[in-house]
Amino acid sequence: MEAILIPVVVMGITGVLMGLFLAYASKKFEVEKDPKVEAILAILPGVNCGACGYPGCSGYATGVAQEGAKMTLCAPGGPKVAGKIGEIMGVEVEMPVKKKPAAKKPVEKKEAPKAQTGEPITASAEFIEKNK
Repeated sequence: MEAILIPVVVMGITGVLMGLFLAYASKKFEVEKDPKVEAILAILPGVNCGACGYPGCSGYATGVAQEGAKMTLCAPGGPKVAGKIGEIMGVEVEMPVKKKPAAKKPVEKKEAPKAQTGEPITASAEFIEKNK
């Protein structure tokens, strides 16, 4: 019985000590997150499409809050999301005006080339003799 009890007690004490060490290390080395990043991430659509140029919505939220990226880059979110991001950042967001493409002029259709009729064009005997 003693041969089983001693290893169990030793493993139990080791487990408790390692648990205490991990709890201390998690508090000591905790990475603080910016609350603005979390708030922006909460309002983004979560599509992770990359259309903004960042690797997913979390990358874009970090870019806006910490790197000063444009707040109008989220295409799926559109102007509503851009306005909410502006509220979080404390600035007014102006959406770029999309210009309508100029009306295209109708292309005139060219007639297909007609087949030649009559005699084919040939080189003169003089030209053929000269270029032999």
